[in-house]
Amino acid sequence: MAAHHGGPDRRLTGVTRRIITFIAVAMRFRTLTVAAALVAAALVAASRVAAAQSVAADTTTFAFAGVAFSPSLGVDLTHSTRVGAGAYVRDIAPGTGAPIRAGAMVTLFMAVHLPDGTAVEIGDHPRVVQMLPGQFVSGVDAGLRGMREGGRRQIIIPARSAYGHQGAGLVPPDSPLVVDVRIGHAS
Repeated sequence: MAAHHGGPDRRLTGVTRRIITFIAVAMRFRTLTVAAALVAAALVAASRVAAAQSVAADTTTFAFAGVAFSPSLGVDLTHSTRVGAGAYVRDIAPGTGAPIRAGAMVTLFMAVHLPDGTAVEIGDHPRVVQMLPGQFVSGVDAGLRGMREGGRRQIIIPARSAYGHQGAGLVPPDSPLVVDVRIGHAS
């Protein structure tokens, strides 16, 4: 979150300002060579890219600030995609069938873990469910969209899109969840 507190973004913006000032002064005195102009332009572009990456990293991890995920879960938010409900998904195996459509009957395997690696649901046994909105907590509903038959996906769900302040069963209040879903058969 350094970007919001005067960290890297301000420093990079300052570098960009100095480079632009250098270019303006050099052009004023017509001492700027083509090579120097290209180097300066590359530095400006690099500083803007670095600033954008810094902001992207901050927003990716914001919902999970302070959450330490067990290495055994293999959570990698930087290679995950944000979807609805603030959830992040990462396809482990994309699947080969058509995307699962709403209302389809699906055989799925779902393992659910707390961030520390504690298993809430093992996922050894298949469940046959009809893919309808509200079938699962909102983070899982959002994370399942676009999956294909035979696909496997990791869904990282913020607490607000799981069981929130109430918790449920083995899930304590305000706990994010890490869900590993595999779609078997769909009809």
